[in-house]
Amino acid sequence: MFAGTIVRLEAGRRHRLKAHTDTALLVTMVKSTRAVEGRDERREAEREIDLCSTPRAGRHPLVFAALDRLAVGESVVIFNDHDPHPLRLQIEQLRGGEMSWDYLERGPDTFRIRLTRTAPPAGNVGPVNTGTAGSPVRIGLCRPEV
Repeated sequence: MFAGTIVRLEAGRRHRLKAHTDTALLVTMVKSTRAVEGRDERREAEREIDLCSTPRAGRHPLVFAALDRLAVGESVVIFNDHDPHPLRLQIEQLRGGEMSWDYLERGPDTFRIRLTRTAPPAGNVGPVNTGTAGSPVRIGLCRPEV
């Protein structure tokens, strides 16, 4: 891509953007209000969090913050370029019995996992401390190349 390039992708289409030099990028997303016939509305509203380009120190807190906002029956999908098994262990340790973990896509280069709240919080839920204070948390823009 070069300055001034516009790329349009259909909703739900996987993509990846890799910068070879320091780059500024404007991303504009337009959400359609049209209902897509035959789709489960709950799945349509499901949030997907890309962890690939999120700094390591911010990944688990980002996911836990999203999980803690879910009502019973709601889901979030996480996307990563490797199996986030340590995250699964941490979820089981800190939120045991509250979440289900379902692989939608399982490698070798793409991992998508649906996390669904299956029970209300067991007790006082607080932020996850990874030992890295003040590290930025952001949602990445990593997708498989088209």
